[in-house]
Amino acid sequence: MAKRKNGKKSLKNNYPLIVAALILLAALLILAAVINYHPSSKPETPAIPETPEPQVQPQPEPASEPVPEPAPVPEKPKKRIYIILDDGGHNTHQLKPFLQFPGKLSIAVIPRLKYSKEAAELIYQSGKTVMLHQPMQPLGKADPGAGAIYVTMSNEDIRRTLNENLDSVPHVVGFNNHMGSAATSDERVMDVVLKIEDYSGPGFNHINLEAKKGEVIGLTGLLGAGASELMQAVFGAIHATSGKVYVEGEQLKGGVIHEAMTHKIAMIAANRKENSIIPDFSLLDNNAISRHMLTMRKPVIHKKQEIARYNEMKKTLNIKSVHDYNDLIVALSGGNQQKVIIARWLSTQADILLMDNPTQGIDVGAKAEIY
Repeated sequence: MAKRKNGKKSLKNNYPLIVAALILLAALLILAAVINYHPSSKPETPAIPETPEPQVQPQPEPASEPVPEPAPVPEKPKKRIYIILDDGGHNTHQLKPFLQFPGKLSIAVIPRLKYSKEAAELIYQSGKTVMLHQPMQPLGKADPGAGAIYVTMSNEDIRRTLNENLDSVPHVVGFNNHMGSAATSDERVMDVVLKIEDYSGPGFNHINLEAKKGEVIGLTGLLGAGASELMQAVFGAIHATSGKVYVEGEQLKGGVIHEAMTHKIAMIAANRKENSIIPDFSLLDNNAISRHMLTMRKPVIHKKQEIARYNEMKKTLNIKSVHDYNDLIVALSGGNQQKVIIARWLSTQADILLMDNPTQGIDVGAKAEIY
């Protein structure tokens, strides 16, 4: 019995420890529960489908009138300076420094002086332009010098004087005279070179025109309008039916090419293959044939002179051949063929040049050179 009492007493004594253990166990259980706790997520509200916005159909833009492009602003013409030195031919030592000028330069040479021809050759060889300083009868009493043109001269005397002056100054491409003169004020001396009165023929009717020295007159119209026929009639290739043609006051009979040529008229036909080039002839012969027609009474042809004339024209007109003057003309391009034809008529010293569509069938570069 004594042992049982001791057992109760022992349990009673350990009671606080048991309570503390229970409390600790409860605390551990609570802690574990806290650690493992996950709050439940809120129930998702079902998404309300979005109502599609009504699509707005694009309205076609009203047709607008095309905006005109602004007109191109025309380019201002480039300013140019032309330098012409006068009174060459007195000597060469004063001339030579000017020939070193790097730009373009024209030098007018007085005819029939001691150094006129030599000066012209030096100017030409240096690549400068040779002009003829043509003496004219002045308004006063000053002596105009050798080779002057006077108002008392006949048309034949004026023509002869000019030709002699040109012979003393080679390579001339233009004339000048810086003095106001009685000759340049005289209408007979300086005015009309070619005059056509009431001229009619196949394709043209009642044509009246005057061409003054230095003028360029253009004849326009559609193909077959009569411009070609008019020039052919003036040149004598076809007959006019009525009217008159005057060259420097002298009436032509008409219908004869040789008559027109002797009156210093030349013509470059529109169709060079049919009316100008001679396919079996060389460049030299094609160039010289018209000149031979004017000098056919002379029994001898000087080939060296003809070669020199051709070479000068070749340089002036920039004629490009395969080899030399012995090449056939058909071996050249169309532009160079046309240059040979132009050289042919320039070699006749013609004063009136009728050109019927001279740049037909040639390249752009040759067109620019011809114009």
